[in-house]
Amino acid sequence: MKLSMSRPSTVGGVLLSATAGIAVAAFRPAPPTARASRGESVRRAKQIVRSFYESYNYPDIEAAWRHYVHPDAVMHAPGYDRASRLAYEKEIVGTFDSFVLTVLDQVAEGEKVATRWNLGGQLAGDTPGVGGPGRYVSMTTTTVDRVHGGKITERWADAEFAALLG
Repeated sequence: MKLSMSRPSTVGGVLLSATAGIAVAAFRPAPPTARASRGESVRRAKQIVRSFYESYNYPDIEAAWRHYVHPDAVMHAPGYDRASRLAYEKEIVGTFDSFVLTVLDQVAEGEKVATRWNLGGQLAGDTPGVGGPGRYVSMTTTTVDRVHGGKITERWADAEFAALLG
């Protein structure tokens, strides 16, 4: 293939150049402003997810879900949609007299944020298989949340419920 170009040009991030009638293609990195905006969107996604989990330390979980979780969010847990997952989490939180949710770690790439967090506190009443009032229990969970348009749109969770039984 013979290509005639008077100067190099860029098409879709690829630098095209012709030397001695041979086409040469090389990747041209995005300008610093584009890289910064991608980094900024990852930072923003991490902050949205962190704020969502830390909002569990305040009394109104439904308000947190309205603010941080998209109404059509997909919960990747068998048998759960957004409404039933919210109800389940309210039930779990309701078993505690007092508790603290602490974000331990976060890693993000693109729209996905992986978060490892711990929920620990004193039980409010008898919880079958877990214990009676005043007993301290703790569990650590890892979640992956997809953030799009400033809201959590998908959620995966791996919880360590066995820790509650110990």
